[in-house]
Amino acid sequence: MPKWEVEPPQWIKKYCNNFLLSLIDLGKMTKISRVDIGVYSCHEAIRREAFFMTGGFHPEYVKDTYFGDGETGLNQDIKKAGWLFAYVGQSKIYHMIPARRMTQKHINKVLSNSGNASSYSAYRENAFEKKDLLKRYKGYIIEYIRNCIKIASNALIGKSTMRFIIASAYYYKARILFDYRIIKNTKFREAVIANNWME
Repeated sequence: MPKWEVEPPQWIKKYCNNFLLSLIDLGKMTKISRVDIGVYSCHEAIRREAFFMTGGFHPEYVKDTYFGDGETGLNQDIKKAGWLFAYVGQSKIYHMIPARRMTQKHINKVLSNSGNASSYSAYRENAFEKKDLLKRYKGYIIEYIRNCIKIASNALIGKSTMRFIIASAYYYKARILFDYRIIKNTKFREAVIANNWME
């Protein structure tokens, strides 16, 4: 549950009570699943055996740059190893939301980080080559246009805000730059495909 440092702007309260602020509320029932339920690492407990068997958290921030896919990647490894996920609805965790996270700038950064994480995961799942870049970039442009149309349509009926069109641009820009860096920088690419961060 959010613990606001200051009263948030209405658009933050209405549209960002989700992954954008690492908040999740799936109700009061306990849920057990074979797939990642979406609990964020700041609220997550992991069995020691599962944590070490799967190689620990994937990297996230490296020198102020969001590099990897963090708990999302770890959770995918946990899933592949056959462990179950749970959401305990009776537990309450208050997540401090400082004023600096209630801004367009912060939401843009979250989406940019998400773009880096998506490209990191995509390359690990299915390595692509330099010849694939143009096709990937065209795909991102098409996705961005579709996303903008969807956001605008939802904004017209009060289910979204046009602010997310700006934030989405940061997401796709990050993907383009990250993909390029994977192809051009051998050391960066080697870091992306590393598998065990406990060594």
